[in-house]
Amino acid sequence: MAGQRDAASVALLSGFGAGGFLTVTGHPDARATLAVVIIPDSPQSTSLSDPQSQRLVTLAQQLNLAGQGTVVAGSVAGSGPGSAIDVMRNGGRAGHLSSVDNADHAVGQIVVAQALYEQLRGSAAATAPALGATAPGPSPAPTPASPQTLPGQPSRPAARAGKS
Repeated sequence: MAGQRDAASVALLSGFGAGGFLTVTGHPDARATLAVVIIPDSPQSTSLSDPQSQRLVTLAQQLNLAGQGTVVAGSVAGSGPGSAIDVMRNGGRAGHLSSVDNADHAVGQIVVAQALYEQLRGSAAATAPALGATAPGPSPAPTPASPQTLPGQPSRPAARAGKS
């Protein structure tokens, strides 16, 4: 369960560490509730059956099942034909995953955070400008929360621009 320690996740991280894919320090106490899978800057092939892309989508799907949401993110160049994002969108494997295909730009990195928020709310979408994306970002766009007055604090009038 997300947020609780799990022997299988410790074994998985140790295996990735032993394979040289990541560095593991300490002992993870709890599983993450959200995940971001970053895809390579270029897929090994342009085919939807690219084994590396297929494995990345499978990993993302398993992370999504174990937690509360997963976003697959990549660069504009790396999200084209044969990429994990292409496999998700055109290979029928999107499921409840979100994808962001311009995570190499600041706006794409912001959209990754927004997509994680949307995952927590139970929705997923392909976002960003590439072909196949359903929107340039989550819809409706997030809006800032209204300012709140803490108990015991006087409320302040809103600031206005212009001359008095």
